[in-house]
Amino acid sequence: MVKKPEYPSFYFVELVSINIGGYVLPVPPSLFTNGGTLLDSGTILTYLPAAAYTSLRDRFKFTMKGNKPAPAYDILDTCYDFTGQSAIFIPAVSFIFKDGAVFDLNFYGIMIFPDPSKPAIGCLAFVSRPTAMSFSIVGNTQQRSTEVIYDVTAQKIGFVPFSC
Repeated sequence: MVKKPEYPSFYFVELVSINIGGYVLPVPPSLFTNGGTLLDSGTILTYLPAAAYTSLRDRFKFTMKGNKPAPAYDILDTCYDFTGQSAIFIPAVSFIFKDGAVFDLNFYGIMIFPDPSKPAIGCLAFVSRPTAMSFSIVGNTQQRSTEVIYDVTAQKIGFVPFSC
């Protein structure tokens, strides 16, 4: 846990990398650590620095080649049409933190199905952060089905998957 004096009511984490399907994104840890990464249950999506998002998105698209692309949905630019599929296979995605901790996202922490009228259209639940935003955000989609434990005294945040 990292506290920032300019944001006293927020909790930041030291995200240093992202692993997608066994492939660690080739971006320097400073890309995440310079501005920090806010853990925010009030924001839906995860906002990443542009270079990290582009690398994640491109690797995701590479692993999803056998699936039918769908048009972008609002700011979600990596979408697929899963109509008629009895199972959906996507690459695993994990957040890697400075202390070595790893947070494995579940299916619904990676994909979001934004339009109830089109339930077979799923999109990557990550976006590039706006240039005016100085830090990254891990949103509530990535925290679904995970108990997030805030130990303010020890200044640690823990993740207990599948506990909610």
